[in-house]
Amino acid sequence: HALEREAGNVQALFCCPGHKRGRGAAQSLRQAFGCGATLALDLPELPGLDNLYAPHGAILEAENLAAKVFGNGPSQTETFFLVNGSSCGVIAS
Repeated sequence: HALEREAGNVQALFCCPGHKRGRGAAQSLRQAFGCGATLALDLPELPGLDNLYAPHGAILEAENLAAKVFGNGPSQTETFFLVNGSSCGVIAS
């Protein structure tokens, strides 16, 4: 819900990702993802979307839902999202 809310608020993006919510993406990519609807929700960490490094809103909620889906055992009660691939996660652990 947070992505949909913020996607409606953003008028112009001057940050990554460079496809500018689908408008800057190749036609073939827009077609593959359904006329850019998915790319329109590809937003950076805007204030209304939480902070990956200190989540407290939408990202924290998504991490908690992922922990339930992944079925972590009793000693593993949390799931954390990361960027930059698995090497980043290994180094962080």
